Amino acid sequence: MWDYTYEGATLRYLQSGLVRCALAAAKPDGELAQMLLDRLEGILNYRRTKIPMGVIEAVNGNLKALLRRGRG
Repeated sequence: MWDYTYEGATLRYLQSGLVRCALAAAKPDGELAQMLLDRLEGILNYRRTKIPMGVIEAVNGNLKALLRRGRG
């Protein structure tokens, strides 16, 4: 999936697999597939920008620290 050149190919790959999983009889697999389909735009956005999760966690930690300081 991460090696696809075109975003449309990644989208087709994810949707085809997730739709099959959502239609499966097993409830946990269907719930997982639905959750991933709901977050599909975020997954594709990560593929476009490729910001490392460490950077995101660092920004999140700094924001939480600022909020804590602001409360006094």
